[in-house]
Amino acid sequence: MTMEKKDAARKIWKECFGYSDVRISRMLDAVCDDNEIMLLEKGGQPVSALAMRHFDFLFHGDIVGLSMISHCATRRASRGNGFMSELMQSALLEARSRGDMMAALVPVRDWLCFLFGKWGFSTVFYRDIQRFTSLHAFGSGRGYHPVGDPASDEVCTAFREMVMRRPCTVVVSRPDFLRRVKDPGYNDAPGSFVAMADTDGRVVSMAWATLSADGELLTVTDLLGVDREAMRAAMHELRRIYPDVAVRIMAAPGDEHRRLYGCGMARIVDVGQCLSKIAAANPGLCTTIRVADRLIPDNSHYYAIENGTLYLADERSDRPAFDVTAEVLCRMVFSSPEIGSVLGFPSVRPVL
Repeated sequence: MTMEKKDAARKIWKECFGYSDVRISRMLDAVCDDNEIMLLEKGGQPVSALAMRHFDFLFHGDIVGLSMISHCATRRASRGNGFMSELMQSALLEARSRGDMMAALVPVRDWLCFLFGKWGFSTVFYRDIQRFTSLHAFGSGRGYHPVGDPASDEVCTAFREMVMRRPCTVVVSRPDFLRRVKDPGYNDAPGSFVAMADTDGRVVSMAWATLSADGELLTVTDLLGVDREAMRAAMHELRRIYPDVAVRIMAAPGDEHRRLYGCGMARIVDVGQCLSKIAAANPGLCTTIRVADRLIPDNSHYYAIENGTLYLADERSDRPAFDVTAEVLCRMVFSSPEIGSVLGFPSVRPVL
């Protein structure tokens, strides 16, 4: 990445977010390619910036591309001119041109959901937030022990295997995983990473957690394990490290039908690719979908799915089974399987 592009993003992010130099450097270090920072210039000066990183995404048994958008900012003196809308539109088209199926982001404030909704994003990523008092012990931990080297090949392999058990999820690369292990903090908050092994030495669970500024709340941002007991062992180890704090686990949605809380938004940037993957994974699906996308016209088509194959059928004038916008399609695709069964569409809940 050119130093000029990094410096421009650094100045905009520092002005808009008040980030420390350390935090901005950490963010920029994670951005590997020149095209993963997007700038909008007016009058020869950068006015808006965002980061857009590529990730693999497990979707209906196949790997597709996901563009993760973050740190959207416009300089104060340039706001109110539609510059971020212009940059976001360019980012969505760029994500599609790279071959990614979708874009995703995590709003840092609830009111931003409305803003991102204007660009076709829908809340589809959810968390099951579980709260525990400072007295909760999380079992005895017997039969498990912390892994000596959390950055070992065994831990990396176990992490990927656990992630791939999820039906629909972001697949973090090995370098990104190791970066998270070595720097488990978040937003300048101190953090910890634990990995647990059973009596046979097999890595069976792991967790990341951050401590609040007042030292009163431990937030477990990700918890994985081969079973409930293994995950409880990871929580027991975190309790040993942080003995007298309340705990909040940001768990992935499960089958308990608990109340879920939105934590991220997504937008399909290549509808044809999305529906092709669904068709291939569900050869018995036979349906028609007309999609209207006001920002990405190439997505606007009449689609037919039959015998595991997707067809374009723009010549058809009959009413399709689903006549939806790109936003509604995204909610259909990434809803719960129970809702999908009502619609007669193979929905799947994603994990970010």
